[in-house]
Amino acid sequence: MKLINLNELVLVGPGSEWFWTAISGLILAATFLAIYRQLRLQRDANAFEQLNAQSRDWEAERLLRVRLEVLRAYKIGARLPPGSVTVITDFWEGVGTLARGGHVDLDLTYENFGLSCRFWWAVTGGLIATWRDTHGTVEIGRHFEWLATTFAEIARKREPAANVSDPALVASALDSSIEALEDMVRVAMELRMIPTRRALSGASQV
Repeated sequence: MKLINLNELVLVGPGSEWFWTAISGLILAATFLAIYRQLRLQRDANAFEQLNAQSRDWEAERLLRVRLEVLRAYKIGARLPPGSVTVITDFWEGVGTLARGGHVDLDLTYENFGLSCRFWWAVTGGLIATWRDTHGTVEIGRHFEWLATTFAEIARKREPAANVSDPALVASALDSSIEALEDMVRVAMELRMIPTRRALSGASQV
């Protein structure tokens, strides 16, 4: 029993329309796959660049000084400087907005910022809650809170044995974070002074 009658198979001329329709369909499918792959690669590249940009902002000298000021106050139980907390909140609100809207990959964001986001929410969340009560709104820092909560849930699922609570995370990392920030600020200042030193050295040789 023949399933396909090759004797009546027409590839050219009248009756071959089915063949060329099938070929056109395959070409279109291949084209769509290529376009989808290109768009996916472009999306991944954009997400990677956004994460790099966020990392650069977080490591900029201004943010380093702001973070250091907040942690020093937190360590001695002093009132957190509201301006510095606002700067930190704005940064995490930006990251949270991008992640929540699907504009950056959540897994990549977690790998880059998971512990850091939870740490800073534990440090600043109390003051942000006070601001919400004072102004009668839950909008302040809501994307920041969502991001920290989401990262905590991811950590519980991925690393149940190694996961720690956010207060414990702050307690264990506070001193080392302050020390690291002090060193990073020192390095940033030295790098900032290099052009000035070069200019003075060049002027002395004139």
